Amino acid sequence: QNKVSFSASKQPRMGGIVGNIVQNVTIDDCHNDTDGVIENTAAGSTTTVGGLVGRWSGQGSAIRNSSNSCTVNAKVSNQSQIVGGIVGSIEAGNATGKQNELITCTNSGKIEITHGSTEGKYVRAAGIAGSIGLTSSNTVASNVKISDCTNLSSGVVLLESENAATCHL
Repeated sequence: QNKVSFSASKQPRMGGIVGNIVQNVTIDDCHNDTDGVIENTAAGSTTTVGGLVGRWSGQGSAIRNSSNSCTVNAKVSNQSQIVGGIVGSIEAGNATGKQNELITCTNSGKIEITHGSTEGKYVRAAGIAGSIGLTSSNTVASNVKISDCTNLSSGVVLLESENAATCHL
C-alpha cells in the first residue's frame, strides 16, 4: 500500500494531485486511484486536505470528470482541520468574478480523522468538499457551481476525538 505523508508548521495544504489551486486552473480527467493513504500529521494552523486538491482559492478554475479512491487520513491535534474526498476547502469565487466549477467528480475513498483535544478547534469533513464558504478574509465565497458529483464512500470515520474538539461531519 502506498502512503503519502505530510507534515508542516504553517497552514498546510495537501491533495492527492495538487496542494493549492489559486485561479484559472483546469483539472480534467485526473484520478487519484492508488491503493494508499494520504496522511496528514501537520501541527500548524488550520490544515486543508483533499483526495485531489487540498485548498481551492481564487476564481475561474474547474475540476471536471475526476475522482479519488484513496483513503484520506488526517491525524491532527492543536489545530482545526478541513478534509474532503475531492477538495478539502473551497474558499473561492465571488459574485463579480469568474465562476468556479466542480463537475462530474466522484469520491470512493474513505475519510478517517483522528483529532486531538484543543478547545475552540474544529473538524469539517465530507465526501466531496470539507468546507465551502468563507474565504481567508472571512467573506462568503459565492459563484461556485457543484454538479453531478457523487460520494460513494462509507462516510467520515472519526477514529478518536478528545475533550472539546467540535466535529462538523
